[in-house]
Amino acid sequence: MHHALKIYGIIDAILQHLESSTTDLVNVAMTCSKFSDPALNILWREQSSLAPLIISLPQDNWKVFSRKPLLTEWERVRINASRIRRLVSNFNHSRVKAPPVPSGPVLQQLFALFPPARLFPNLFALRFGAVSNLPEFRANFLLLRQFFLLGLETLAFNIPVDVPTSEVEQLLGALSTEASDLRELSIMVDNGLSAYRRN
Repeated sequence: MHHALKIYGIIDAILQHLESSTTDLVNVAMTCSKFSDPALNILWREQSSLAPLIISLPQDNWKVFSRKPLLTEWERVRINASRIRRLVSNFNHSRVKAPPVPSGPVLQQLFALFPPARLFPNLFALRFGAVSNLPEFRANFLLLRQFFLLGLETLAFNIPVDVPTSEVEQLLGALSTEASDLRELSIMVDNGLSAYRRN
């Protein structure tokens, strides 16, 4: 390998030119260990759901655990999750085949093993609907609160109409202390109306 390719700034400049092509980034990541981590960081930087994490497990565990995943398989999920900086819903799926939706039991196991603060240490933008649109997760304010991380700058979430006001007040009260770096907050109610937006 040429000595110039040992300089991170040069590798970064090369990868920035490939950023628009997922295929090229994947190929570069598999080419050389010096390129692998920076290319994978770009590939994982923004995700629209947790499905890509789940499909990094063996296929027999995508919907239901037919067997308990090995620690090395969970480690791959943890490493990939730590690369995610933005977990935001992307509503333009017209060109991309939608990945399988992770099941509730798989997500529960994931968060039992790796609480969000440990799983997503570099997360700075979250649209909570990207975590899961399953009913048992949409109103799970305890799970949402686990995403109140230092470094989280952008947060958007929906409030289901049947959630008690006291739970909403408790959640909002925790924002200033548990997500103190927050700069942008969007709260929607299930009927699609914007309940609150702060920049």
